[in-house]
Amino acid sequence: MAAPGDRPEDKATGKLLEGAVAAQQARGDLDGSRPALLGVHDETEDGTAYRAELSAGVDEAILSFDPVLHEDLRLSDSWWAELASALDKLSVTATDRVAVRTQYMERAIPQFVGIPMPDAPCWSTAHGDLHWTNLTAPPADP
Repeated sequence: MAAPGDRPEDKATGKLLEGAVAAQQARGDLDGSRPALLGVHDETEDGTAYRAELSAGVDEAILSFDPVLHEDLRLSDSWWAELASALDKLSVTATDRVAVRTQYMERAIPQFVGIPMPDAPCWSTAHGDLHWTNLTAPPADP
């Protein structure tokens, strides 16, 4: 399976490749809450399309290189407040992108939560792949 930035040439479009650019155009760096996208370079060679994205560097330590946390990170209340603030800013962004389809939620909520999907879920713009983001900030003191 190809990596997100490495696709057959005829499939080198769509939301998997356009997310960083769309996010930068819509919200910039979220007032410093995410690294700014500085540049994008696309290249095609031997029928494969490649995309390289350059984002601003961050000074904070990466909390986890793995999307599955294996230990309690002991994050401070201010860390959670900053994350909530960034997600609040993101939630007012108009978009037609869909990260999770209703059909999946109708299966997943009963399977994993044990209740039927609510009749009128409240949908808002959200970071659809937050689990793949290298979250940064120093953990709270023990």
